[in-house]
Amino acid sequence: MLTDLSCKALIVRAKQLNKPLKKADGGGLYLYALPTGKAYWRYKYRLLGREKLISLGAYPAISLTEARTAHDDLQKQVAKGINPAHIRKQQATLARIASERTFEVLGRSWLAHNAEKWSEAHARKIRRYLEKDLFRMLGKIPVSQLTRKQLLTALQEIEGRKAHNTAKRSQQFAYLILNHAMDEEDVKHNIAQGLGKSLKPYKTGHYPSMEIDDLPQFLHTLDNCKAVATHEHDAVMLLLLTMVRRNELLNAEWSEFDFDKAQWVIPASRMKMRRKHIVPLSRQAIEILQKRKRLNALLYQGSPYVFPAVNKRNKPIYSKLVAHALHKLGYKDRHTAHGFRALGMGIAKEKLGYRHEVPDRQLAHLPAGDVDKAYDRAGFLAERIKMMQELADHIDLQRG
Repeated sequence: MLTDLSCKALIVRAKQLNKPLKKADGGGLYLYALPTGKAYWRYKYRLLGREKLISLGAYPAISLTEARTAHDDLQKQVAKGINPAHIRKQQATLARIASERTFEVLGRSWLAHNAEKWSEAHARKIRRYLEKDLFRMLGKIPVSQLTRKQLLTALQEIEGRKAHNTAKRSQQFAYLILNHAMDEEDVKHNIAQGLGKSLKPYKTGHYPSMEIDDLPQFLHTLDNCKAVATHEHDAVMLLLLTMVRRNELLNAEWSEFDFDKAQWVIPASRMKMRRKHIVPLSRQAIEILQKRKRLNALLYQGSPYVFPAVNKRNKPIYSKLVAHALHKLGYKDRHTAHGFRALGMGIAKEKLGYRHEVPDRQLAHLPAGDVDKAYDRAGFLAERIKMMQELADHIDLQRG
């Protein structure tokens, strides 16, 4: 049996003789000393009639007591016919795979898994959120090793920029990614569960939107502001006349429009809820669109986009176009691109007398139940066609 003293003596002797030496501890465990002063624990065993050898680590990093404990565990495996070398190889493979399954890898897997049910614009927005913060801060950490404290620290860093809403959304994305990691059996628990409660309380508001009675003054300002370019004016008016989302308008392609039917059919791939949406076009909306088509032919060589990028005809214009126009008009923090949807809803209900369901469906909100869905197919489109023309006429009257 070995002692710490005999182990050290063996190392000294190997150096003096300038040759490797070994000394047994019993049961196949022995210490192997090299002339360099290094020494390693080894376990010799027989399995299926064949002699095998496995290393238990270096001495004194692995003490005599620790080597004996490891040796006992390996002996039990051999007694059951299990090859410890195979177990170690499997563990090394699993550890390598786990190290490659980082938070970013699982995050991108989650994005791909959900891509079919999201619009391209919505998927891009989420990807930008993740790349800007969570992937940058936590992306290289194996998801199985990510701790709740690390995640909270990252969220608090985002919160520290006074980006309270971004921190909250990032926590929600982390929760969904880690749920996906659980489904993939990379983790057993979701460490993001309830983590939002650890962030500072923050009351979020609705998108700013002008009051209905503010519309005449807004239209007067819009029509007379020389700082607002023609394409900015057209984009603002089309948002008001169609009640669509900003990205649905700014990424619109001419192939989606049927002027004979006075309809704009936004494909499911561009809608937030991945559901085709029909937008009835008023005479006023068609007039603006036809003007844009003529300008497109002159300035952008027939770009496929209604609002092409200034120097890239095959790409849509930048997404902040409407926000910049509203800033020029003096409506920053008073009204947003999204606010035109609330404004249109308010006009339809309060000024034109429509029940909630009709303008709500114009906003592309999904019907609640099967009965609503059936009624939507049967009658809402006809009512929306009528409503959108009345909305456009009402807007004209507000110009005075």
